[in-house]
Amino acid sequence: VASPEFYFQAEVHGFASINATDSAYLTNMQELKGSAIANNSYRAIDGDLTDGDATYARITAGQYVGTDPSVSGGYIGMASYLLKNGTISTNQNDFLVPDGPLKSTTTSKKACIAELDTTTNTCGAALTYKTGDFKFSLFGFTTGSSFALPSGVTYLGIRTKLTKKNFPADVEVTFNGKAKTLAGLTAIGTSDVTSVELTGTNRSLTMNFPQKYNVGDITDVGEASTPTATKDVKIKVAAVDGDADSIYVDYLFDAADLQAANKYFVYDPTVSEVSTAVSTGSGMGVVAALLHRP
Repeated sequence: VASPEFYFQAEVHGFASINATDSAYLTNMQELKGSAIANNSYRAIDGDLTDGDATYARITAGQYVGTDPSVSGGYIGMASYLLKNGTISTNQNDFLVPDGPLKSTTTSKKACIAELDTTTNTCGAALTYKTGDFKFSLFGFTTGSSFALPSGVTYLGIRTKLTKKNFPADVEVTFNGKAKTLAGLTAIGTSDVTSVELTGTNRSLTMNFPQKYNVGDITDVGEASTPTATKDVKIKVAAVDGDADSIYVDYLFDAADLQAANKYFVYDPTVSEVSTAVSTGSGMGVVAALLHRP
């Protein structure tokens, strides 16, 4: 699979605790408190991983958050996967996670990305991906000998920044099936986001945001257990001041499920390209999972 001629760059831009409702912070920043992030980020790129006869590329990045994650903090990360050839069916993702703040060694943690099967209390049915498919996942967990969330916290939020790279000038960005825009008479405002569409003369790229995510426990051996629940995620978008090529996408996770150490969440969106005319180009994609460095 050749490198895409134009693509989205995705960054994990920040982590915060949110008070009040899921949308209050968008108009009142006093309802949001950012978390201190030490210089302990991790990034890895693997260009030719295999699963059976399939070959895929993976970019993974993450960092511990909190002033002292060994006392009270957490880990947040993003992993991107591009299927270069073949077919893969799976209901889990592998996440490379540093063994602790400032440590260079890593451990691979598996987490269920399918909805919990409440009948059997097991990870749900496998999802199938084919050549050229792209997906990315957000994964995080709480840490610390005395983990505690501040009083009044209702959501834990991850802010990501999506930036267009080399897109044609005619590309239009819309939301929720082209029904909403970032500003103007059809502005999305504080409404939840279900999709982002980039529409050009010959091609369009759609990022579909499933409205579910999983939560569960990190076991004594460091693995992400079968989810204890599948929950509803809240997703918001906002403009980036002074940067017309970027948008913030915020993912809000219910703080009620993250009240103790060793609790995890995992969220798994999908990306698809729709060709509206014959093209010999190498396509669009989201090809970077990066950690923002202030």
